[in-house]
Amino acid sequence: VPSSVRSNLGITFVTVERRRVERTRRIPGQFEYLPTARSEYRTMLPGRVKLLVRQFERVEAGQPLFQVASPAWQELKQELAQAESTAEEIDAELGSYESLSSAHREHETKLRESISVLEGRVEKLEELGQVGGGRITELAEARSALAAAKAALAGAQEKVAELELSKKTNEVRLRGIQTRESLLVQSISTLLDIDASELVTVDGESGERQERWRTLGALVVTASKPGIVESLNVTDGTWADE
Repeated sequence: VPSSVRSNLGITFVTVERRRVERTRRIPGQFEYLPTARSEYRTMLPGRVKLLVRQFERVEAGQPLFQVASPAWQELKQELAQAESTAEEIDAELGSYESLSSAHREHETKLRESISVLEGRVEKLEELGQVGGGRITELAEARSALAAAKAALAGAQEKVAELELSKKTNEVRLRGIQTRESLLVQSISTLLDIDASELVTVDGESGERQERWRTLGALVVTASKPGIVESLNVTDGTWADE
């Protein structure tokens, strides 16, 4: 209450002391909290609620208030796990492209060398045929082998093109999966009120990734600041909507 208002109304303040009440003065009105004095904690997903505090109980910042066992939370974790698994599969497949491409290139080189040799043989057999030497069957077989080698080369080139297309397609898929994975992590970070960087940690000794969200069976809501539990709007063990 501002000092000017206290002066106009004649309001004074004294230290509370224990004594016999001599008289009382009744004044109509009510006590109200400041808008920032009350904190509401609601269920972020539908599920079964287990209360961890009692009404009028004093709580400290960080103290668990209630937990929610939600099928939607399990589905969200499963979706993120599936996204991670798909990303790992695509990444492993991309890692194999280099060796596959090298093998196809080597096969293509050998086919070109084979075609060069067969072209020379066909040319010599044709020259012998013009002067009346050689056999027609040998020339036919050489031409057939040359045609087969050229067909194999075309097939190898097609395989290389398909491999490049598959690689680019998987690179696009991987970026999409990684984006979805990032969005799911942000959603979980918002639900748990935890920084996204804290959801995944790396063990300093083993170097293994430890994903905190995998070990959480139920969502736990904690107090953001100290206070008193004013009211509980659900019964312990009941189902609450989002």
